[in-house]
Amino acid sequence: MYKLNKISIKEIDPLWAIIIISSISLFVAYITFGMLKSTGAINNETIQLGGAAAGFFAVFILINRSYSSHLDKSRADGVKKLEKELEEEKKKKTKPLTVNLKFDVPVEEVKDIQFKDCILEIFDENDQIIDSRKNISLTEGGEGAWNIQLRDIEGDFSAHMKIIDNKDRVWEVNKFSLYVPYQTTRTAIRR
Repeated sequence: MYKLNKISIKEIDPLWAIIIISSISLFVAYITFGMLKSTGAINNETIQLGGAAAGFFAVFILINRSYSSHLDKSRADGVKKLEKELEEEKKKKTKPLTVNLKFDVPVEEVKDIQFKDCILEIFDENDQIIDSRKNISLTEGGEGAWNIQLRDIEGDFSAHMKIIDNKDRVWEVNKFSLYVPYQTTRTAIRR
């Protein structure tokens, strides 16, 4: 955005823009055709202009097109910026999907588990893997339960989880839908 005396070009009222463009065009026409004694002509099927009027018209069209293209670019940039801000705001407001994990062993055994890795594979409706995430953090949920939170997954997808503990045991959560109301409980089975 260009600044002219602390007024941004995109803040200029359209009427003032026409007045400014006309004034510049008139000034250029006066200098070139009045003082410098230039000549010019515009002839086509709809209009015939000569002398200062031709110069005024040519400069007016040139400046107006330049201003319009700048304005279009400025508007497009503004729209992109606004879309990005809205997307960021949406991410902030989106409730995370919480998956509560229960393990198929006694609670006492789960209390001693420390996890090395948690892998989440996300599938589309055709059972094709569309995303795979490693090192998903697990937080203790009390009484042998653990939780994961997923924020940026939208759509009717399903997921499969593998959890590896400190003894290199693999726990699996069978495929489950991610299109659930914000919270679901799944059982991790030791393989």
